[in-house]
Amino acid sequence: MECDHNNLLFNGELANSYDAQRNKLAPIKDALHLCSKFFLSELAEDAQILCVGVGTGEELIYLAREYPGWNFTAIDPSPDMLEKCHNRLTLSGFESRCTLYEGYLHTLDNNARYDGATSILVSHFLVDKKDRIQYFSDIHKRLRSGGLLLNADIASNVPDEYFQSLLKGWIKMHEYAQMNIDINDFGKKVSLLPINEIENLILESGFNSAMHFYQAILINAWLCRKA
Repeated sequence: MECDHNNLLFNGELANSYDAQRNKLAPIKDALHLCSKFFLSELAEDAQILCVGVGTGEELIYLAREYPGWNFTAIDPSPDMLEKCHNRLTLSGFESRCTLYEGYLHTLDNNARYDGATSILVSHFLVDKKDRIQYFSDIHKRLRSGGLLLNADIASNVPDEYFQSLLKGWIKMHEYAQMNIDINDFGKKVSLLPINEIENLILESGFNSAMHFYQAILINAWLCRKA
């Protein structure tokens, strides 16, 4: 959600229906969150966490529940999505541990430093590779030494022998969830790069490692570390 195109997409009615549309796919989200818990567990009990493109706050609420000493800064350009996030935080009792910021990552305080960060299904909306490297770089410079980034994006080893089968599964998944999808958006509105190329972009942005640990059809996740 780091580009104007998606700021428009994730406002209004889509923001209102966003969570309901994805309820049928909750097991994919839950599995990613559970893995995230394990890999982020090395962070301090009072860690400061940056959630980029937080949307309605799914990973924020999960991590706030699992780690009661953590505090969060959450950023998103969509006021409607942030309102949903704020409402959920209030209902969950986590509001006092969270600061919500409407805007883009590059406008966030350059002096603030975080122990960890999350970017869940955000950077693939940046089709230009230079913009994507800059996005990861902006996260990198806001992390303390040894800080961790948990990044999840759409990716595939295109064009490998399994891609068409993966694509069929991707379409079936959206049909099952009654969500619209246009595969013609790949490469135009949504980037679909090979897994190793995304890892190279992360490393080029300054991170010292990008460990691939999760895949659900086209959804992939990495744990990235700042030296």
